[in-house]
Amino acid sequence: GILARECAKKGIPVWMTAEGGFLSAVEVATVLALLRVIDNPLREVHLLALLHSPIFAFSPDRLANIRADHPNTDFYRAVRAAAAGGDAQCADFLEKLGGFRRLAVTLPADALLRRLYDETGYFTLVQAMENGAQRRANLLLLLEYARGFESAGFKGLPGFLRFIDRLDPEA
Repeated sequence: GILARECAKKGIPVWMTAEGGFLSAVEVATVLALLRVIDNPLREVHLLALLHSPIFAFSPDRLANIRADHPNTDFYRAVRAAAAGGDAQCADFLEKLGGFRRLAVTLPADALLRRLYDETGYFTLVQAMENGAQRRANLLLLLEYARGFESAGFKGLPGFLRFIDRLDPEA
């Protein structure tokens, strides 16, 4: 697309999926799921995508068991109930999410992204994947979008997510 051509002109490697732009690339979609869950953990589709991602590595069977054990509530509350029942993986997720949510209140979107890249190890992980250099470039481009958003005078995670939604409603 246009974005890929413009990035190529400037020597910026960008890896795009066949379905869409860089916002649809799995590594960017994973980080956007993380941001959306930080903003609102009741977003079930994003929560499930995040939990299943390499960041938290819940298996599909594990997620199904959490749902089966707590069928009459939303998935976030099911995770909370599992943690309260002694589930260490759920407790670890909730502890990290709580810290990320506290950061989101005080940090600009670009600084939050940098912290998330560092604290989750995801930025390093994607570099070890197939097309690692392009995946890294996509995460850096997302960071540039956040920087541009903040430098234009806009602030905060909710505003940045609305900005991303306007760029690509499918993201």
